[in-house]
Amino acid sequence: MRRISLFAFMLCMLSHVFSQTAVNKYPLKNGLQVSPAFTFEWSGKSKNNTLSSNFIPGFNINYIREDKWKNFHDAGVLIGIIPLNSKKSTAAGAKQIGVEYNYRLVFAKFKDNNLKIYTAIGTQLIYRKTQSTQNTYTTKTSNTNSFIHNFVVTPGFQYSKNNFFFDFSLPSSIGYNIRNTKISGPDLGVQPNPSEVHDSSQKSDPLNWNIGIKIGVGAKF
Repeated sequence: MRRISLFAFMLCMLSHVFSQTAVNKYPLKNGLQVSPAFTFEWSGKSKNNTLSSNFIPGFNINYIREDKWKNFHDAGVLIGIIPLNSKKSTAAGAKQIGVEYNYRLVFAKFKDNNLKIYTAIGTQLIYRKTQSTQNTYTTKTSNTNSFIHNFVVTPGFQYSKNNFFFDFSLPSSIGYNIRNTKISGPDLGVQPNPSEVHDSSQKSDPLNWNIGIKIGVGAKF
């Protein structure tokens, strides 16, 4: 009796899969999206003093592909430019570039499927380079290379009209940041001719978290 029940259960599951495949048999849709992105970053362990502020403006370019379950694969490139941070620095700033992948789970549709509400789950890998020059009694240059890995949850919605769409989302992430800082400049401890001092250190922020806003426009093809 148990074997018959198991066989009946498997048969029902297979028939459901085949029926869903038949219903969802349609050409997969692709899209290209460009989004201005504004991110606010904090650290749970130690503050990153190399940044001028926690505000990171930038933009994202994403390729989106709809699968047969009408969810979306979302892969993109992240670009950010971080403005001046410290009052002691005459020149400072950072640039970052990264890649991301998210899987968008669509859980509500309205207006003949033109409006979709989704939650995306994914990951990011980011490389950031920070440079600053401090002028006090002497001029010293600081260079920081950061490697950031984030796990991201992104609620949002997408509205489509013909082959174009508007996308709004609120990405939130948590991850870790490994920073390697090198400082170079004259050493005042050596007189009368100051020598060049080189110092390097490595720190990590294991609870680096972000909240952001993305507003994007795109086209389907």
